[in-house]
Order: sequence, then structure tokens, then C-alpha cells
Amino acid sequence: MKITVDGTVDSDGAGYKEIARDIIKNSRISNLVEQVHMEIDVPEPIFIISIKVKGVRQPTEITNIAKIRETKEGCKLEIRDEGYASNLLSKLWKEFGKSKIEQPTRLEITCKDIDKEELQDMVLKPSEEITDTLLNLSWQIIPEGFRVRRSMKSEKVFTILATEDPMKEEWMERLNQVHSKMNMEE
Repeated sequence: MKITVDGTVDSDGAGYKEIARDIIKNSRISNLVEQVHMEIDVPEPIFIISIKVKGVRQPTEITNIAKIRETKEGCKLEIRDEGYASNLLSKLWKEFGKSKIEQPTRLEITCKDIDKEELQDMVLKPSEEITDTLLNLSWQIIPEGFRVRRSMKSEKVFTILATEDPMKEEWMERLNQVHSKMNMEE
């Protein structure tokens, strides 16, 4: 993972690089983060963070990634595509609550008091979960007090501008420039 810092900070932004690296490394999506770029302008004051991720899986119906069988207690999912396992578990927890969902093995999920029909049409959208995670990661990296925020999102890039002052038009232009530049980088 490549991390860069530009702006009015000492020692090449080493502190911010270390904070970003540690926070991302300890996240569920650390293997998906390809690049992080931060721009810090202390006198303004603004902080921009842009995170680029590797290819994100496309939305898919649960029936495409898991076999669903009815049981006495509800139903059981046998996961065929392990790459979706964590997204599937998160989606089920969000929809039905953790008390009804168990994962006895890596590729098996049991659902208590949930009918097979409730799961068959459910669609997993990994990009939504990744966006939520990127947002949370960014908030952990952004300095305290920078509560005024704007963001941009494209398929592989998520960029946030944060400040403690009212938003200015020229800052929004910088946000757009950083986001566009990160989108073009290979």
C-alpha cells in the first residue's frame, strides 16, 4: 500500500503516514486498499484524504454465492465463494441481527427463525460495505476538530475534505482535483 502526504507538515508527513498505515492495517479491508494520499494545509486549515481500492466485487444475489437449505430452526447457508463470506455475514447481521445469525465454520452460516424465501432475493453489494468502512477509516485519520466535511466517491476512489471552518469554494475545487488525480493514477 502506497501512502503519500503533501502540504504544510513537518518530516514528510511521517506521523500521518504511520497513523493511516496502522488504522488501515487493522481494518477488515486492508487487503483492498491500494493507495492513500493526504493533503494537509495547516494555515487554511484543511485536510484531504483520498483512498483508492483495488477491484471491488460486483453486486450479486446470495443464491449465486451460497446454497440455501431449510432446517428446523430456519435455514443454513453453505458458502461457495469465500470471497463474499465477510460481506454476507455483515449483511445478514445488519438485516436480521447478530442473535439470529451464527457462523459455525468458515463456509457455513446458520440463520435462526429466518425462512429460505427471505434470503433468496437478497442482493449483496460489497461496494456499499467498503464505502462505509472507508468512511469510518477516514474519520479515524482526520484530525480532531475537523468536523465540516465533504466527500466524493467513484468506483475505486473515496475522497474526503475536512476543515474546522465554513467550507470554501476553492477547497471544493481542491477536493475535486485530488479525487480526479487519484482516479487517473495507476
